[in-house]
Amino acid sequence: MIRSTVIVEGYPLDLTEEVDTDFTYSIQDIREPDKRTTDFSKTISIPGTPVNNTLFAHIFDLNIENTWNPAAVNIGYNFNPNKVAKALILVDGIQIFKGVIRIMNITNERGAITYETNVLGRLSDILFAMGDKKLSDLDFSDLDVSPITGTGSNTLTPANIRYVWDHPTQYRYTYPLIDYGLSTDGMHYPIQGFAPAIYAKEYIDRMFAQNGFTYQCDFFNLPYFKSLVVPSTEKDGFTSSSPKILRCSSRQRSDQNNRVGKWREIGNWWYLNTGNPAYYDKYEFITNTTTDESKGVLIKFTRDLETSIQFSFKYTCSGPGYINVRVNGNVIQNANTGVYALPHTEIIEIAKRQFSQGDEVMLSIDGPPKCKTTFYADTLVTMPSPVDDSAYPVDVGTDIKLNNFVSKTVSQKDFFKSIILMHNLYVFTDPDNETNLFIVPMNQFYSTAASDAVDWTDKIDYSKEVKITPMGELTARDFLFTYKEDSDYYNADKYKKVYNEIYGQRKYSVDNDFQKDTKKIELVFSPTPSVQETGNSRVIPHIYKVDKDGVKSRDAFNIRILQFGGMMPSYKIGSNAYAYWFITDATGATIATYRDYPYCGMFDDPQAPSRDLCFGPPNQIFFNPPGGVYPDVTLFRYYWEQYMLEIGNKDSKLFKAYALLTPADINQLDFKKLVKVDNLYYKLNKVEGYSPLTNDVTKVELFKTIVQVEIVKPGFILHEDGGYLLHDDGSSRIPYA
Repeated sequence: MIRSTVIVEGYPLDLTEEVDTDFTYSIQDIREPDKRTTDFSKTISIPGTPVNNTLFAHIFDLNIENTWNPAAVNIGYNFNPNKVAKALILVDGIQIFKGVIRIMNITNERGAITYETNVLGRLSDILFAMGDKKLSDLDFSDLDVSPITGTGSNTLTPANIRYVWDHPTQYRYTYPLIDYGLSTDGMHYPIQGFAPAIYAKEYIDRMFAQNGFTYQCDFFNLPYFKSLVVPSTEKDGFTSSSPKILRCSSRQRSDQNNRVGKWREIGNWWYLNTGNPAYYDKYEFITNTTTDESKGVLIKFTRDLETSIQFSFKYTCSGPGYINVRVNGNVIQNANTGVYALPHTEIIEIAKRQFSQGDEVMLSIDGPPKCKTTFYADTLVTMPSPVDDSAYPVDVGTDIKLNNFVSKTVSQKDFFKSIILMHNLYVFTDPDNETNLFIVPMNQFYSTAASDAVDWTDKIDYSKEVKITPMGELTARDFLFTYKEDSDYYNADKYKKVYNEIYGQRKYSVDNDFQKDTKKIELVFSPTPSVQETGNSRVIPHIYKVDKDGVKSRDAFNIRILQFGGMMPSYKIGSNAYAYWFITDATGATIATYRDYPYCGMFDDPQAPSRDLCFGPPNQIFFNPPGGVYPDVTLFRYYWEQYMLEIGNKDSKLFKAYALLTPADINQLDFKKLVKVDNLYYKLNKVEGYSPLTNDVTKVELFKTIVQVEIVKPGFILHEDGGYLLHDDGSSRIPYA
């Protein structure tokens, strides 16, 4: 009788012999703080029976190609070996493994098919599901609507930006004040510098939904985490599909009689209607050097142009006439006018071109003698024309497509793993729902209640080797917590070149005379130094390059993560007077004035910081901290210090022994619970090589640390001999080594 059962996507596989393999269980190896491990097995050989071949879609047959529906269950005719398939392994009806199955090889020995497989835990499942998908593969198009009305296009205007600032809980993105190299004085900021920053939680929510997972994480709902934003570091994320710039010939109705058969210019075609800004060529797509109608107009086109001419054309002798575009009197393109007694509109396209200095460009009617042309005031020039796909200047009214501001190079997997590493989070599967993950910080993961601990005292086989190793022998001497290096001015020139390290890194050294190695824990994000503007309280990120002449310029950089602190007052230094700042349009004209500013940075609040996204205080900062002291409220202090104190403590040890574990023990295995052995409490580090079909012992690793144990009877200390000692400090959580 075969005791083991393998179930894939709800279907039991045929087994002709027992699953002769072993399993390893772990959530994190204490020796590898930068990794999150998962359960896995060694090779499991599955026979190629008719049932199994059908369930695996006969993938051993090179002539068979099956269609795959991602919405259907990954089994049978829809089986795809590159996609995860849920798997359960049972022994004597008791579940000992839950995860996904992977086919590594298929052997065919004289017609006998064997599938070589292994199984992996669910953390690997979501990472497999993410695969090589980039952040830009997420769809944010539902956010491309007006924030004020909730419909129509989302456009770059001071009104829309202000509305998002004033309603922070309604939107999953915001507009932080960041100097991308566009401001020349620290007071005037061109509107094209207000790129939307999407909240990190919004990325995670969409990543999980796209890959078919859910999560439960109280930490992600904390105000701190919900303040994290990913600012745009693309060179230019705005689209070019913007309203066209119009230029209008505002002449009144005008008659021109041609009695001698010569061509006539169509009025003052380049008349600039400065009284109506909607028709103002403020980007100088058309460059005028003179408006002397008798000499024509000297111009340069930097975009394709479309002109719409409204006229009537009559003649009493020979005809017809022509609409001509002339350069220095020479026709470069023309169109037949036809005969029109009533107003007629003709559209002329003129391709962009570089004219020589002094060229005369005119639009004319060339008609026979005794013709009469009447022009109307609705003649328009559209620049750029609808056929021009040139990059359009970013300005008020530019369309905003949030996907354009998302990193094109960073993978979803690396983003998620860096969020995990930033906060030292543990990820494990919901036992009641294999597509739901629990995510908790390390310091909240373990249950320190003695009543929850699992007693393995009688399971340890002391006839086998027992090895106790000080943690100092298993870990590096130095641990470097760091962001990724980047080439922007403040990261590279102002900090890295001066201190030869990454802004905000933290090196933690274990007191060990023997180890020399350094372990690097590096995020996919780069740090973002903030700079205090001259003479005022505004502290904002600076992300740009500076050339050898000191000229700032916008450029593409590595992905960042910052805290958005909301609207903060902008004061003049040394007084309570407001230090106003301004949003300008593309020509530098002021279009909005403010006395508060949308703060974001590594600190949650530059005036009263309680959280810092640095791992450690930098050697130099570029703003004045309150009280002149940079507080150590860093990621390391919040999320890593307790962990490092445990693995670096002189009394921390790894207890490696052999235990007699049954399928029921494995079924109830819970890394959150402490393991008790001889009145000492350990964290379970790993169960390695568990063989469910033998009665042999299994290698286990238990981490002896300075863990705090919550005793059953508050007010008593559990003593090593199993008794209790009374104490009077009133605490229920006590250090117990």
